[in-house]
Amino acid sequence: MTGSIVNLQPATVYQVYMTASNSLGQSQPSLGLTVTTDEEAPEGPPLQLGASSVTSNGFTLSWAPPAAQLQNGVIQSYLVTIDSGRMLNRTVLPSSGSSYEYTVAGLRPNTNYMAYVQAVNNQGTGPASPSVSVKTSESVPEEAPLNVACVSLSSQSLQITWQPPRPEFRNGLLRGYRIFYEPLNEFLFLSAPEQTDLQAGSSQTTTELTVFLSGLEKFSNYSVQVNLKKKKIHLTLIQFN
Repeated sequence: MTGSIVNLQPATVYQVYMTASNSLGQSQPSLGLTVTTDEEAPEGPPLQLGASSVTSNGFTLSWAPPAAQLQNGVIQSYLVTIDSGRMLNRTVLPSSGSSYEYTVAGLRPNTNYMAYVQAVNNQGTGPASPSVSVKTSESVPEEAPLNVACVSLSSQSLQITWQPPRPEFRNGLLRGYRIFYEPLNEFLFLSAPEQTDLQAGSSQTTTELTVFLSGLEKFSNYSVQVNLKKKKIHLTLIQFN
C-alpha cells in the first residue's frame, strides 16, 4: 500500500507515523520514519540590502539572508549584480554564514549604479532583492582640456582658447580653469581651480573657454603647457615681436 503527503515545505525534516483503524478504533502509531524533503530554489530575496563607504571607484554592499522559511535549502552563495545601464557585472560570492557584504571596486567616478543580490542554493537562484541606487564620488579629471590654441594679439598680449575634456573623462563637475604664467621661466599652465602644485607667478581664473593675457614682456618666448589636474598635453612655442 502506498500513500502521498502533499503541500510540504522544501528542505524540511518530517517525522512520519502510521496507524491502522477499523470500525472499532485506531491502533497505536508505528515507529516514526524520518524524511527530508528535497531542496528547491529559494523563494525569498536577500533582505536589508544597503550601500556604504562610497568612493570614486567603488562602494560596500551589505545584506541579510532571505527569511528562513523561504530559503528552501542551504544557501551556498550570493549573486551580486552591478548595473550601470551600459555595463552589467555579476559576481558569485560563497556564503560564509556570518558575513554578508561585498566591496565593489573598479567602477567609474561620478557614475550612477544599480545593485541587487540573489541567494543561490543547490537547486537554483532565488528572486532579486530590491535594488539600491549608488552614485560614486567625483574624482580628478582623467583628460586635459582639448584643442588648446594660442594666438598672439600684440607684442604684449595673448589669447588662449580650449575645449573642456570629454564628458566621460571629467569625473565630476568642472568648476573652472586657472591660468598661471611666469615670464621668467617661460611656462604657462592651465589647471583646475583647486590645483596648488603649479609654479608661483601671476594667474587668472575663468569659467569660460578663453582667456586674454596682457602686459607680457616684449620679444619673449613663452612655452605653453596645458595642465588639468596633472594631466598634460602638448607644448606650443609663441614668440612676441
